[in-house]
Amino acid sequence: MNKSRFQWLVVASLMLSLAGAFFDFLIEDNAVLKAIECAGDMEPPHEGWYFRMEMGLGIVASTMAIASYIGLVLFKNWGRITYIVSFLATLPLYPSMGVTVSSGYGQMFYDLSMMASGIVIAVAYFSKAAELFE
Repeated sequence: MNKSRFQWLVVASLMLSLAGAFFDFLIEDNAVLKAIECAGDMEPPHEGWYFRMEMGLGIVASTMAIASYIGLVLFKNWGRITYIVSFLATLPLYPSMGVTVSSGYGQMFYDLSMMASGIVIAVAYFSKAAELFE
């Protein structure tokens, strides 16, 4: 894979992720919006130290993710490492998110993003493109 194709793959992974995250809010589906509202009403409010911990970890993980995309596009070795570490940094956030609701299209974009992210990792470490990072 050449440099420009890899860069497009990284950008596609990011765009699919954003599409999955915002699809349900951009395309109004009353059933999905009602389900999201209902799920939010069932969750206890996040307060105190727990909320501060969630926010801190979320900010750190988001900053790392942004930096990793920049590093990958510029073929920096730290970009590969930060890309994987940012995924791992978000894992503790999943249990605190509670019930999540998305439409079929939102989930489809999220799944495509995760597949693209796996391809990015595989190409960045196990193809000829890995030589560009060293």
